[in-house]
Amino acid sequence: MSNVKEQEDINEILHEGEEVILIAHPEWKWTSPNVLGLLIFTILWLGFIAAFTMMMRLDEDVSFEVFFTTPFWLIGIGLIVGMFWNRKRMQHTRYLITTQRAVILRPNAFNFRTRVISFALAKNMVKKVIEHKNGYGDIVLGYRDYEVNGRPAAEGFISVPEVHRVHEILCEQIAATCGELPPTAPPAAPAKTNTPAVSTVRTRRAPWWIGLFFILPGVLELGVGLMLHHEEQNMQDYGVRTTAVVEDADKGAEAPAPVVTFTDAQGTEHTAQTRYGSSDYQGLGKGDKVEIIYLPDDPQAVDIATEDFFFFYGALMAMGAAFIVIGLSLCIALSRKKQTK
Repeated sequence: MSNVKEQEDINEILHEGEEVILIAHPEWKWTSPNVLGLLIFTILWLGFIAAFTMMMRLDEDVSFEVFFTTPFWLIGIGLIVGMFWNRKRMQHTRYLITTQRAVILRPNAFNFRTRVISFALAKNMVKKVIEHKNGYGDIVLGYRDYEVNGRPAAEGFISVPEVHRVHEILCEQIAATCGELPPTAPPAAPAKTNTPAVSTVRTRRAPWWIGLFFILPGVLELGVGLMLHHEEQNMQDYGVRTTAVVEDADKGAEAPAPVVTFTDAQGTEHTAQTRYGSSDYQGLGKGDKVEIIYLPDDPQAVDIATEDFFFFYGALMAMGAAFIVIGLSLCIALSRKKQTK
């Protein structure tokens, strides 16, 4: 936001005769609890994607690998974009102290239309001042109508640099407008009553559809695992074993899928590439003999008989099922409305 645009936004919200005493900007930090928590989750998610992608390299078909790993990468990229989007929003947020109010100019979540939140200057308007390391902190001016992690969500000058100086300027303006500030006193004890008090404060929760970020990849993994397991079982049940000669060992590949030549039961010679690659095949060379399994109805469907991928398919299905369970649990938990009493 340019200085001209910033001044225009400020001028639009000022009342007649109102003057700006101070303009402050919030500070976005990687080490703040919310950002750090999302960052750790993102790192773990990207690590999972990288491991899953390496497992998918079992297949030499690049389109197969790209198709089944792209949704996971998109979610990881979305998490990263979300962090920088939040940073961008904070960069467009402004805190004002004027001769009449304390004002927050904050962009909305999905666009940069400015939302104005103001607090009229009054004695005891500052509910709490929290100072963090390096001098930045929070000046709490009020609370929103929901809770975060069991605590009322604070509203005010959040993550403001030089919080002590900003607080002093705010107190000076309050004193100039409302008179000397009274000494800080402990809050009065609530009156005793036989009627149990029921709070109408809402507990803010993540939306239920967050669970879909786990369910959709889980369904994808489970479906891929079941499909590959079915193909492998079909090969084991109906395939024919024979000896083949390696024609091309594909030495340059990390997980080579050799090309072999073999003769079927009718005496017809076939040349085909094995369906899956593996690092175990790097020791093979042209002219080596290997035992293979092929389907009589489709001689181009060839596997090396010494390799068993059932464990891989089982791990893939188990991982998918775990993601589905986690996602469903999140959807159920987040969709329940909790009332704080």
